[in-house]
Amino acid sequence: MIVEIEKDVLDSILKLSRIKLIFSGDEDKVQSGCIEEVCGILIGKKKKGKILIDEVKKVENVANSRFLFEISPYDLYNAYDYAQKMNKDVIGIFHSHPHGSANPSSLDAKGIKETGLVWMIVGKDDVKAFLYDDKLNKIIELKIKVK
Repeated sequence: MIVEIEKDVLDSILKLSRIKLIFSGDEDKVQSGCIEEVCGILIGKKKKGKILIDEVKKVENVANSRFLFEISPYDLYNAYDYAQKMNKDVIGIFHSHPHGSANPSSLDAKGIKETGLVWMIVGKDDVKAFLYDDKLNKIIELKIKVK
């Protein structure tokens, strides 16, 4: 299965996922700040074996963690409500792995299976998308095509 994503949406996801730097008191000293996972909701349409993503809604990571993310039920509800009003679907979620690869962790694997949504993961060096395939009874990596 293919995930088609608008270039500007992917650019937004990458921009949101970057490491933030914090200036200490001296301008000549820059320290890396608390690098937390960021997350968002992917919106678009499913059509004939393709998944089309044309919007991303950044949401707060209420876990405030460097290694975990959690989307608030309020943000999730608002995303579903927005998508319905726009005649679109919530396709999935994205989150970052600022300290590692774009491969799913064991917690990610559980979430992928339980939600049935596409999970796009931004690692230090790559972006990957995953979905649980009921017929194969396993998580599959999806091909990402930038439009």
